[in-house]
Amino acid sequence: MVLTTDPKYEDPDRFEVYMGHTPGGTSVKAYEHLSQNLNSGLFQLYDYKSSAKNTQEYGRLQAPIVDLKEIQRCKGLKIAMFAGTRDDIGDLDDVRWARSQILSGPGKDLDILTHYEELPGGFATFLVGLDMTYLDKVTELMEQYNPWDESAARDGDLPFSVGN
Repeated sequence: MVLTTDPKYEDPDRFEVYMGHTPGGTSVKAYEHLSQNLNSGLFQLYDYKSSAKNTQEYGRLQAPIVDLKEIQRCKGLKIAMFAGTRDDIGDLDDVRWARSQILSGPGKDLDILTHYEELPGGFATFLVGLDMTYLDKVTELMEQYNPWDESAARDGDLPFSVGN
């Protein structure tokens, strides 16, 4: 697993705990999908490597390319992007490309991208970084665009169930 090119950004104690649970919750298929995208240079859905299986899953012989320009068709969607300047998986070229695709969609709704920030560090830095203050901005954005309705929670009027 590639995490970062400069571990000076990670908290070694948190990193050790995190790695003790890796790859917990992640399937081999997820790693294979990541590998497919990295090796092909494409951003596409999982390729089953079988025309029959791809046709069954997608109605076509090959795995479809993900067209980020189409994301603007999702009414009311808001996106915040946080990128690591030393991320080997989602490097800045890829992140900047994704941002440009999102912003060049059919409606050219520049409000869809509510926040874009490049932070020092890599993939692991977002999980076990020495500086986790970016989470303050994440929390602020969540509260702004997905406010918690305490009265709905109290009255049980939520679009999902809450366990005991």
